[in-house]
Amino acid sequence: MYFTKIGVFSSSMGILQYPQSERLLAAVFMLILFAQNPPWPIWAYQSIVVALSVTLGLLLTTKSGLSHFRGKYIGFFSIVWCFVYFFLAHGLAGSFRLSSAVFALTLLLIFRSGRSAGVLAFDLVSRAFAALLLVSLICWALWLLGLPLPSTPMLYGSWKGDDGATQLDNYYFFIVESEALIKRFYGVFDEPGVIGTLAAFLLCGLRFNFNLKRTWIIVVGGLVSWSLAFVVISILGFILFRKRDNLYFFICFLLALGGGAAFLISNLSPSDDSASLLLLYRIVNFSEYGVSSRTDESLNIFFNQYIGSLNFLFGEGTNFFNIRPDLLSGQGAILYLVEFGLLGIVSLLMIYISIMRSNSESRLQDYSLLVVFFISFLQRPHLMTPWQIVLFWMILCAWSESKRLQDMRSNRG
Repeated sequence: MYFTKIGVFSSSMGILQYPQSERLLAAVFMLILFAQNPPWPIWAYQSIVVALSVTLGLLLTTKSGLSHFRGKYIGFFSIVWCFVYFFLAHGLAGSFRLSSAVFALTLLLIFRSGRSAGVLAFDLVSRAFAALLLVSLICWALWLLGLPLPSTPMLYGSWKGDDGATQLDNYYFFIVESEALIKRFYGVFDEPGVIGTLAAFLLCGLRFNFNLKRTWIIVVGGLVSWSLAFVVISILGFILFRKRDNLYFFICFLLALGGGAAFLISNLSPSDDSASLLLLYRIVNFSEYGVSSRTDESLNIFFNQYIGSLNFLFGEGTNFFNIRPDLLSGQGAILYLVEFGLLGIVSLLMIYISIMRSNSESRLQDYSLLVVFFISFLQRPHLMTPWQIVLFWMILCAWSESKRLQDMRSNRG
């Protein structure tokens, strides 16, 4: 098998050396990730794809039990606690959510899977995402330059019953919001933030290895999404995972990040000069476009009072926003804290740490990855999303395998 220093394949032939069951399991994890960040053809079927993928994964690992998991006791306790707290206490006592059960089953699937499946899955995901971006970027650039391409109007959100569905133009290889002044890059996904967040996480997993072509493709895709999450997570990840590089290299990366964005948007965007300042404006006006903007003022006022109450410890329950629909707004982590409280955050942290203990050496860099993921949660109301915990596990598997191979080469030397 041939690996690069970050623990992913430098030759696709290495994949064939793994058992078919491991390759299938890696494909299952890739499906889980992309089903929850779905390309437009499966928007209406994403829940079905996730459920079927998790079920197939559990069937493939029926003989594993928790045999692949080193810290079995803490892992088993995490699974039980996750199920009881999130699914039973806050689910059955409030409003039933199948997603909570899927999260618990995904966690079980991770603990039943070997490291090689995670290594394979991360390689598949990073390559597939880069390939999707490359095709979309080429078509999107040609469209921006004036090449007429066939398209179909569509309403995002209509398939799930949203009244205020967004009008989109589907060019099949990429999507554009019809009435948007600034044509941000959607790729084949439902919003630019999907590309920005996924791109930033994958760059962290690849440790910003610019010797890989996929790294450059992912950087470009993240840049033209104009995602604030991409900028914040990427810069933080670069500082944490390229700390061996000198200050000069870091400054060059920042200049390339800003310069590349300015060049691309000034040369490709048909809109006015305000487009070239979008990303910079969002960074400077962080209070306007940052975490506090993810929810409206009424929820923020309620939350400021809520954190001083006893309910903050356990949360208001999953039925709370059915009772108070006037407070249900935005996409911030505040929504999660209102429903599940401080113990919900502690529980989630415990789950991630248990995965770290099972699939890594618990090095400082692994804890740095945990910091990156938890900072990204500030913008998300649904912290228990299977794809993020799966991606976290994939990256740790790739890093651990990389370290194992480096140790083997050092011992031979």
